[in-house]
Amino acid sequence: MRKLYFIFVSTIRIWPNTASETMFFQGPPSICYTSIIQPFFPHSEDEMLIRRALTNDAEALTQLMHASEAYRGKYASILDGYRVSAEQIRTDEVFVCLEHGEIVGFYSLNSLDTIPELDLMFIADGCQGNGIGMQLFSHMKLRALELGVASIKIISHPPAEGFYKRMGAKNVGTKESSSKVTWERPILELQIFVQ
Repeated sequence: MRKLYFIFVSTIRIWPNTASETMFFQGPPSICYTSIIQPFFPHSEDEMLIRRALTNDAEALTQLMHASEAYRGKYASILDGYRVSAEQIRTDEVFVCLEHGEIVGFYSLNSLDTIPELDLMFIADGCQGNGIGMQLFSHMKLRALELGVASIKIISHPPAEGFYKRMGAKNVGTKESSSKVTWERPILELQIFVQ
């Protein structure tokens, strides 16, 4: 029988002992990572749960993504025909955040063998402003650290640029518009560790 452990990132708790499995959160996140490991027992209903996405989550993630008000109007074309697939969940680093058993956010890291990129990050509209984005982002950083990723590329949705900068990403360029994406997008880099 495996023991339950947690590692302090403020009060982030990890089960069984890595971010690659499941994390429970309570309280605000911290950016520093400390290797203090202690036993931990089952979480309460008030805590957020972050776990690896399952292939049968694909439809729920697609619906959450397409429901986003941030991609209405002039930004809608970027999601036209886009679906989160079971194959994407199998091959990428996709993690979901749940509250009371409902998926309220997710992220996807891809291209880990070339230029690692934060491909997707979505929080349900009704759950924004509650710290879920910060918790998911902190989890993503810890997972990248586990995988030995030195830095992450983020081609940001323009309204999300400020959030990524507050989380430590730096602007390194601009992605030009195209026939489908008719606006420029900021390119940011998040340093995970110095090589």
